[in-house]
Amino acid sequence: MKERDDELTLIEKRLSKLPPSKFREIVGVLEESRSDFGGAGAVEALMSKMRPRLVRMKLARKLTLQRLFCRPFEELLTDDPEPKGIGTRITRRSIEPCWKLFVDRADAKKLQRFAANLRVCSNEETRKIERVGRQLWAYAATVLRGAMRLRGGLPDELVAGMSERAYRDILFITDYLEVADVLQELKRRLGRRPLRKATAEHIDAIVIAMEAVNGVNREHQHIVIDVLLAWLKHPSDIVGIVDRIATEAKAEIDEHSLALAGEALVEDVEEKLRSVTGLAARSGGDRAELVRGLRGCVSDVIGAHGAFQNRASTTAMRRLDRIRGKVASLVSEHVLKESDDRVLTAMPHVPDRAEATDMSDVLPIVARSEEHTV
Repeated sequence: MKERDDELTLIEKRLSKLPPSKFREIVGVLEESRSDFGGAGAVEALMSKMRPRLVRMKLARKLTLQRLFCRPFEELLTDDPEPKGIGTRITRRSIEPCWKLFVDRADAKKLQRFAANLRVCSNEETRKIERVGRQLWAYAATVLRGAMRLRGGLPDELVAGMSERAYRDILFITDYLEVADVLQELKRRLGRRPLRKATAEHIDAIVIAMEAVNGVNREHQHIVIDVLLAWLKHPSDIVGIVDRIATEAKAEIDEHSLALAGEALVEDVEEKLRSVTGLAARSGGDRAELVRGLRGCVSDVIGAHGAFQNRASTTAMRRLDRIRGKVASLVSEHVLKESDDRVLTAMPHVPDRAEATDMSDVLPIVARSEEHTV
């Protein structure tokens, strides 16, 4: 195995040095030689080594049955072997065991029929491709659900030999495939990523998707939130969206989805705070940029606190309180101490102790200070 890995690494280095035209030619040959059902052969191993350059060059890829299988959740795929952060992410390493589990248990004639129907579709025939996809996703969900079912006995050898990460990812993929057609329609209506602002039309689409998912399985609600987190330019917008759809959807939003939305908002604010803290730590940095960053953090903290009044986890609130204290301290240290007296005299009084700072007082000071520093 080690010798094979070394050979693939050597081939990868050689491929990276090829001119683009030759690289495209080799990709075309390999794509034609791939099995309809994928697998773990030499071609698949080589294609995995080529993938970083394929992504950089944005080459059009041949649509295979395996690629169509992954299409519903492709926005959630990551190269990270152990994805962290808020929202579900699927490591690409889990695709091979998931696909193998499906193919090994699927009806061979049915797979061949799917592959044949896909081969006669051109890349422009999106409706025909989607029709094949919906049939494939529904069938795969049924097959995988049966393969992963643990009640009534131990899992079979293939499932038992999986890594914990792959096992969790396959369970999520199975859930996702059960509502894939609903989420494909939602993504179509959301438009291109990233979504900068959710309009009334977007909210309508989200409400429809949420109710359709509820009709399949209420426990799948969080999948809609996972898709939205991948789609939004500002993940912190998710709390406002959840507030809006909660008043319009017929079914209540479950606690898991509410907690996920709250954690996403806190994570987004924390990420911004890390960036601002880095700016503050650098000597000779751009003061105007620092003040703008602080202003954004203050605004986010105030918005988050308001959003969490009625729906938030205890953990999220504790994290938010820590963020609030840190932001107040940074504002006091890097804005208030150096502010022009003319600015401060026009602003509300701010307590001396950073931890007692009222954010509603700090915000206008930061906003006004920005005008004097730009």
